[in-house]
Amino acid sequence: MQTLVIYDISSNSLRDRLARRLFDYGLQRVQLSAFCGELNSERNRIPRGVKAVPS
Repeated sequence: MQTLVIYDISSNSLRDRLARRLFDYGLQRVQLSAFCGELNSERNRIPRGVKAVPS
């Protein structure tokens, strides 16, 4: 499933931690605070503490 993650986080440390987690999930950075990529069914779960915007 193609996934797009966009965030607006003012804390540098929290923003960096999230970016590292998204890289770990195999997503590619497309802008400073935007990532996209393909997630397989194993990685299709949203990590605890991260909320999805309903589609």
